[in-house]
Amino acid sequence: MPETYSPKRRDYPLSALNDTMRLVRIRCRYCKRQHCYQPSDLIQIFGDVDVDSLMERMKCENGRDHGRLDV
Repeated sequence: MPETYSPKRRDYPLSALNDTMRLVRIRCRYCKRQHCYQPSDLIQIFGDVDVDSLMERMKCENGRDHGRLDV
């Protein structure tokens, strides 16, 4: 029997990525555009939010009908 889906236990804020000097890669599934951002730049714009919440906050600049972005 397959295992059940378990929800995420805790949030992962952008500041945790900033401490380890990682990048945030944003990709549009529709037009295949990809950008890498410094977490400190995204913290200035959106605040210290959960990484998964960026999918709803950011939109593709080519069109709003492209759906959600991969973060």
